[in-house]
Amino acid sequence: MSINRSKAAALARAANMCAVGVSEAQEIEQRIAAEEAGTMLSNIEVDI
Repeated sequence: MSINRSKAAALARAANMCAVGVSEAQEIEQRIAAEEAGTMLSNIEVDI
């Protein structure tokens, strides 16, 4: 099975966009986790 260059380039761009989307999603998840951890810490400080 052969694939022409324009299809290969389109597939490469699509794969790259997916990778960027995944890394952005991971970054957002990490930011949310950090915010939640900060909220937990501030709640503990209030209790003390």
